[in-house]
Amino acid sequence: MAFEPDEVADLVAASWLHDIGYAPWLVGIQMHALDGGWFLQERHFPERVCQLVAHHSGARFEARERGLLDRLEWSFPAPDAALLDALTYADMTTSPRGLPVPADLASGKARRPSERSSTCRRSETHGGLPKEDRAGRWSRARYSSDLKPQGSAN
Repeated sequence: MAFEPDEVADLVAASWLHDIGYAPWLVGIQMHALDGGWFLQERHFPERVCQLVAHHSGARFEARERGLLDRLEWSFPAPDAALLDALTYADMTTSPRGLPVPADLASGKARRPSERSSTCRRSETHGGLPKEDRAGRWSRARYSSDLKPQGSAN
């Protein structure tokens, strides 16, 4: 199953914007995924982009641990699992500067401690993320064809 062109566009937008909640001028409840989702929602970004940002990279685990799961679920219904896996895999295999990070090192992704809460780091290492083998197999099987809009020659 290939992603539709509008899904690809939303996935690319969410990929660029997923960590916007770390911006010090918009921090609200100090959970970057939820703060970022709300920020984008207030600016009328597409619903799917907001959902992907709010749920990316173990955000559900972090929200549950912080007692914010109801707020996350009420504000942002869970996005399509395949799109969320693609965003999470891309997040965990790309450094903050856009360089590749091997999937087996993804849980130790290098960031300054001030940029990631201990809850966020725990969500990445204690089951909050798709398993590398599942996400890795998925991405290897799909990235070459599904991230291209249908009907694309390349």
